[in-house]
Amino acid sequence: MIPKNIKREHILKAIEKINVGSGIPKDRQSKKFQLSYKNKFYPPKYVISLANKYANEMELIPSEFSGGQESNGFLVGLGFNIVEPRVSKPKTPHPRIEKVEEYRHDERCSECKNTIIEMFRKIYGIVKVDYKIKIPARIEEYADKPYYRYLKKILVILENYRGKRDFIRLKTLHRCDLYVPNPGFVVELDESQHFTAARKLSLSCYPKNLNLGFDIRRLKELCERIDAKDNNPIYRDEQRAWYDTLRDFLPLIKGLNPTIRLFMQDFQWCILNPEKPSDVKRFKSLIAIEQKHANDGDQMRFVLCVPVGKQSDKHRVKYKTDVAKFARSEGADLVVFPEAYLGNCKYEGAVDEVKKLAEELESAVLTGVSTEEGYQLAIFCNPKPKTGETRVHRYIKHSSAKKLAYKWPEYKGKDDSMFNPIILRQRKIGVMICHDMFFPLITHNLVKRGAEILIDLTGGNVKFQKWNDIIRGRSLEIEGPFLCTMGGHRVNKSGKKSSCIVYERGRKVPFLIQQNGKTEERLEGPRPPGFAMVSVPSDSTISENEDQPFSNKNYSDIIVSFDKGRKADLEIIKISDEIKISSYGKVLHPDVDDWRRVEKEGIIGLLILPLINIKDRSQILKKKPQSRVDFHFVLYAGKKSEYLANSDLVALAKLRAIENRVGVLILTDETREALKTNNYKNIQRFKEQNGTFGFDKNNLKGPESIFTPGTGKGIPEKFKDEYFKLL
Repeated sequence: MIPKNIKREHILKAIEKINVGSGIPKDRQSKKFQLSYKNKFYPPKYVISLANKYANEMELIPSEFSGGQESNGFLVGLGFNIVEPRVSKPKTPHPRIEKVEEYRHDERCSECKNTIIEMFRKIYGIVKVDYKIKIPARIEEYADKPYYRYLKKILVILENYRGKRDFIRLKTLHRCDLYVPNPGFVVELDESQHFTAARKLSLSCYPKNLNLGFDIRRLKELCERIDAKDNNPIYRDEQRAWYDTLRDFLPLIKGLNPTIRLFMQDFQWCILNPEKPSDVKRFKSLIAIEQKHANDGDQMRFVLCVPVGKQSDKHRVKYKTDVAKFARSEGADLVVFPEAYLGNCKYEGAVDEVKKLAEELESAVLTGVSTEEGYQLAIFCNPKPKTGETRVHRYIKHSSAKKLAYKWPEYKGKDDSMFNPIILRQRKIGVMICHDMFFPLITHNLVKRGAEILIDLTGGNVKFQKWNDIIRGRSLEIEGPFLCTMGGHRVNKSGKKSSCIVYERGRKVPFLIQQNGKTEERLEGPRPPGFAMVSVPSDSTISENEDQPFSNKNYSDIIVSFDKGRKADLEIIKISDEIKISSYGKVLHPDVDDWRRVEKEGIIGLLILPLINIKDRSQILKKKPQSRVDFHFVLYAGKKSEYLANSDLVALAKLRAIENRVGVLILTDETREALKTNNYKNIQRFKEQNGTFGFDKNNLKGPESIFTPGTGKGIPEKFKDEYFKLL
């Protein structure tokens, strides 16, 4: 029997003794199980024997206790991790094959779990593993509790889901993954089997006063996308959803802090080192991102205004009166007007004009203002800010205006206060104007300063498909809501129109629109003159799984292939997790700037990035080629995350192509994509034909080509250096 007075510190001393010189005797090696600690393995039974020397002044004789269950259970109880490491022969990589991404481990990687445990210990001290918190598993035990009706509703929904009613087989809930006594919260390490239709049903019934340590909307999305099914036993999905619900309700049941949930596929946790301060800081930031949207106040309600471009004074007064009435009736937090809604005022007087508008509407207001000097401004004014909220905020447009932010005498580049978020109801809102959203470094600086909701004020009469492509992509990129409203005519002669668009994490958000005295929900926004209410985070986002149509053009200027044996200018072969690049059989090696080059009536350049970087808006800019490339291609390759749908991948690829003027290639085990833009920033998605994709040479000149020669459209060439300094 193992002495009970052996503590964790004794085990650690035994491990240290092994590391500094005593080693492990040959006859004390373990044939099966290993104690895993800081990426090293130790025989559990020998470690306990040695630890007894520090607890009781002598080694514990092996015959006095058992290995296997007794030793392993004892060590797990002290917070250690026991694994069965798989032994594999090291593979010698081919010298001409480049590794793109290491993803050989899966979500059950024992070292990932061990790293998470040690990280929480580093931050909080004591962490109890596989810990029993004694709470009832059966519903009748909660009958006198104030939250009973919510649990009862969840249980009934789970029972009715597939007619399985006898799935609660425990009297008390079984053990949680981790428990942190100080300050007191549970951590659950979720694998794919937790994300089921039954789990989504239960999550949809959680009360608003239940504090959570995770983003409930994201969990619902994971349930939709993974849609796991476990029928062993046949009620397992319902049972798991019920037990997960009880753990989430621990703040109500036991008064604990919110339960934290980590999806094990989200990150390769085992690459972090708990002894390295920078890795601990990174872990903290990963946890913060996971909880960023959790219990961050109730929904925010925005009125998005879509006025007619030119209104008479009489119509303008009536429009503002109608907007104010609607905003009050719907309890709006912020009323948003488009670019240049207010005009004919000097720069210095612009804030005063917006203050007047806010007082008229009796609401916080964000509106576009056109100044006599030629600046386009976005000005926020909150006439009655609460403690910590923003009273006034001013942003200057960076593109497509007579005068741009770079010309403003007090402009400070990436350090300018205009990139600070607007604080309203504990939310952080970043604002930009019209075409600014096409330029990634504007979003980059807003998000870097903490913006979690983005709003774009557009002038109006735009090609909606182009705006949808940008806004949907940005919402996926920031993992949050992106709102856009605009003014103008209902439809102009070229078919361009004005309305409002909102996406949240790549999904469309419906609007509440008032018409004929009734308020109804619609997926499409109003036409001018109109207005609509939108709530974020939304309760009912709509998934867009429609594929981008393929181009009807057949090009052969540049040929790309993903199949072995298909001759092409860029031959891309994926072998397991490795990528080989060649051109008509000649292997292409990366230059010092990581670009591969081949000449064909100009220099074709290829940059390879891991697929997990497709959400990083700055990566291509950071990797700009240092020597000549005429036709830019970026390949995103690797393992696709299960919670990122193929349509989301295409949406992000479109964004990268538009903002960087590059051809974008995607290669996973399930997906092959090739696309670019035409002269008007419309997407050309190419269909694979006979194992190859054909591109024309237009609009592939890379990030340096996004600038314009004159003024008034985009960012002029003369401001290129100022723009890149935003990185």
